[in-house]
Amino acid sequence: LVKELLKRRNTVIVLGRSEERVKEVFGLEVQIATWDSLDAAILEDVSAVVNLCGENVGAGLWWTPTSQAEILASRVFTARKLAELVAQSRSSVRLLSASGVSIYADSDSVQDEHTPLPAHPDSFLADVSIQWEAAARALLPEA
Repeated sequence: LVKELLKRRNTVIVLGRSEERVKEVFGLEVQIATWDSLDAAILEDVSAVVNLCGENVGAGLWWTPTSQAEILASRVFTARKLAELVAQSRSSVRLLSASGVSIYADSDSVQDEHTPLPAHPDSFLADVSIQWEAAARALLPEA
């Protein structure tokens, strides 16, 4: 996504925990923001925030209670914080937040964004996805 946006001459701001790590992965063509430096002012000239943050769900063979807490917190905290910044922004910035296909119950029928969410998630990842989407929508009236 970053390569395509840069190819189209968009300005890209990458949010990461470490400025050095962002430089290592994305080079010097992107602007860098860290959680410590992040505030609503950074969104003044931004048209969209794309949230792809989250602990790697495939990093281990088994999820421990600790890794499950990290997976959930990394998505919910990030979505909530970015939604807060977008809500505080004086610009018309939009928040596009990733989610997971595990949000939908197992089914042989086609499911999409119009499919009602299950009242009781049938898996850990479904629960994570529901909480993740709720955090992203919480402060945004048009969501």
